[in-house]
Amino acid sequence: MTRDRRRGPGGFYGHEAIAAVRAATVTVGDVYRDARRRMDDWEPALGAITEVLDQQVGSDGPLAGMMVGIKNQMNVAGCRNWWSLQEPEDRAEPEKEDSTVVRRLRASGATLTCTTSAPFIGAPGGVTPQTLNPRAPDRVSGGSSGGSAAAVAAGLVHGALGSDSGGSIRIPAACCGVVGLQTTRGLVPLTGTGGLTHSIGNVGPIAATTEDVRLLLDVVAGFDGADPYSRETGSASRWEGERLKFGIPTELAQENVDTEVSEALGGVAERLRDLGHDVDEMSLPMVREAMELGPGIIGVVESGAIIEDRLSSSRGGDPHLLDAVRKSKQVSGLTLARAYHRVAQMRAEALMAFNRYDLLLTPTLPSRVPDGADSDIEVEIEVGGGIETRTSALTRLVNPWNLAALPAGSLPVAEDSGGAPISMQIVGPPFSDWKLLDVMALVEESFGGPWATVAPAG
Repeated sequence: MTRDRRRGPGGFYGHEAIAAVRAATVTVGDVYRDARRRMDDWEPALGAITEVLDQQVGSDGPLAGMMVGIKNQMNVAGCRNWWSLQEPEDRAEPEKEDSTVVRRLRASGATLTCTTSAPFIGAPGGVTPQTLNPRAPDRVSGGSSGGSAAAVAAGLVHGALGSDSGGSIRIPAACCGVVGLQTTRGLVPLTGTGGLTHSIGNVGPIAATTEDVRLLLDVVAGFDGADPYSRETGSASRWEGERLKFGIPTELAQENVDTEVSEALGGVAERLRDLGHDVDEMSLPMVREAMELGPGIIGVVESGAIIEDRLSSSRGGDPHLLDAVRKSKQVSGLTLARAYHRVAQMRAEALMAFNRYDLLLTPTLPSRVPDGADSDIEVEIEVGGGIETRTSALTRLVNPWNLAALPAGSLPVAEDSGGAPISMQIVGPPFSDWKLLDVMALVEESFGGPWATVAPAG
C-alpha cells in the first residue's frame, strides 16, 4: 500500500491506515509515532494543538489505525477542555469523564492523539486567531473548529471532531481545504461536548477525504438517552446511483459572490450535468434572514446563557465572556420568541424545497478565503463588489442550515488565483447525512480529490 508523506500519519489517509493495520503491514504504534513526529515538526508554529495525548491502545475495532483529534470544547477524560481553560488556575481541573462521542471513538479502536484549538466566544464562526492556515498561511484558518481543520490539513491527524452552531465546521474546512460535515440536528450526541447554543449546535467530523468523514460518522452517530436533543433515526439513507436533482438557491449563489467562487460553482454544476444529473436555480427567500436570526439573536442569547451558567466564577474575568453575557440580556423575550417562530418558518420553507430537489448546492464561502493579517473579527472586506465584515462573509452561506437543522457538507473543488482553496457546500434533507457523503464523494472524485496534506514550511 502506498505510504505518502503528503497524506496523514503513517503516510496514509485514515481508511488506508485502518487497512494497513488490519493487513499487519504497520502497527497502530507505528502510525501514532509518525503523528507525534508531525506534531513536533509543525507545533507550536501551527497553533492547532491544545494538548498532545499519550497513545492508549484500545480494543480492536473499525477505526483501529486512525489518528483522531478532538476539538477542545469536548470532554476528554484527563484533559482540560475549553471551559476549564477559561477558569482561574486554582479552579481549573481536567475532565473526569469522556463525552459520548469520545467514548464511542475509543470503543471503535481509534487513537485519540490530541485536543485541538478553538477561539474565545468573541469570534463565533469567525476566525481562530492563534491557528495558522497550513494551506494558505496568509489567510484565515476559519473557526471555531479551526484547530481541527488545520490539524487535518497539515497531516497531524487523519480526522477530527468539530462543532458547528453557525458554520464552525464548514468554515474552517473550506479555509483549510478539507472535508467537513455539519450533521443533522439530533444525529450525533451532544452530551459532554460543551456547545455554546442549545437549539442550533451540532457535532460532526472533519477529514481529508469523504471516506474518512464517513468512517467517523459511522462511529459517533446514534441515539444517546443522556442528550435531550438526540433522535432515533432508523436506517441510514444512501445514494444508489439514481439521477439527482440539485437546486441552487439564488440568494446564496448570486448575491455578493466573488467571481472566482461563482466560476467554481458553475464548474461543479456543469460537471454534475455531464454526469446525468439535473441542476437548476431556485429561490429560498427566507435564508436572507438567517444572519439576523442566528448570530444576531438566537446565538447571542443562548451562548450568553450557557456562559453565565457554566462560567459563573469567571464572569468578572475575560472581557469577551462578560460582553457575551451582557449582550444576551439586551435581547427581549418578545424578540427571541419572534425569532424562534421565524426560524420554524424557515425550516418549513427549506423542507418544502426537498419536495422538488434531492439536494441543494451552494458555495461554502461567498469570497476567497479572507486575508488573516488583521485580527479584528469585524474588519471589512470586499465580497462580490460589496463591503461586509469578514465574519459576515464567512458565515452568511453556512448559517441558514444550522437554523434549518439540516445536514450540510463542505469539500474543496478548486483553488483561487492565489492558491487558496475554494469549496462547495451540499445540503440535504434531515438525516440524509450518508447519502450526502455519497454524493460528496462523487464530486471529490470528479475534481481530482482528495487533496494532499501540507508539509511544514522550511
